[in-house]
Amino acid sequence: MPGPTSSEDLHHDVGAIGSQTLAHGRRFLPADRTINVAELDSAGWNYWGLSPRQAQAAVRYNHAVGGIQDARTLRRMRVLPQGWFDHFAPSVQYKEPTQFGSVGSSALRPEDAHLLRSVPGIQERELLEINAADSLALLSVKGIGPWVTGRILTARRLWGGFAETSQLADALGGWDSLATVLTPLLTCDPGFIKLRCADTLSLEQWRTLPGIDAKTAQVLQRHVRHHGGEPHQVLSHPLLDSTQSSVLSHYLCPCSQD
Repeated sequence: MPGPTSSEDLHHDVGAIGSQTLAHGRRFLPADRTINVAELDSAGWNYWGLSPRQAQAAVRYNHAVGGIQDARTLRRMRVLPQGWFDHFAPSVQYKEPTQFGSVGSSALRPEDAHLLRSVPGIQERELLEINAADSLALLSVKGIGPWVTGRILTARRLWGGFAETSQLADALGGWDSLATVLTPLLTCDPGFIKLRCADTLSLEQWRTLPGIDAKTAQVLQRHVRHHGGEPHQVLSHPLLDSTQSSVLSHYLCPCSQD
């Protein structure tokens, strides 16, 4: 009888049926099923060949564009590995554009909530403003307990407020599935954010901005020191992807307005 299949044999079999090796050593799995890119969480993107960091960025991008609806939008996602689209294109399925998203989905916009009144069985509910709610208000929402409340309030203090509800996943430490469930219950007004002048930010203050890690903070601080802190110059820095620039734009202002 043949012995058990080794991990080396499995890798060989995967390669034989159509996987593609990337420069960093990861493999694209065979495109043997439909890939609904608008519904993938970070674990799903990771399964289909993105690194954990790329996967988190892909989830943020998907939220930022309201769900990836076509090939052009997918190709514009900067973290997509080279060769990924060509390998998986025949199996990719996109989000179908709708008037206001499916009921209860994260695509539902706060301004469209009134449209639910005409849907049988759906009780109208008031969305909670994530930048204004205190701990008791957050705890009153079904699904938000003490841990989630603490993470929201901590992120709000650290960042200076939420620019968009899609940041909830980052506030929850990358727990995308929980954030997807809670997002339709919340609304977000970036007007609550206290704007900051890039010229005045210390390295530690750069690091408190959402989506900015230690390396990015150092690069941006150095860039501002040499080129000034006008928001359009900072936001166009090549180190920032489109999602980072979009979110960061809500936190920076010209120094004359600070």
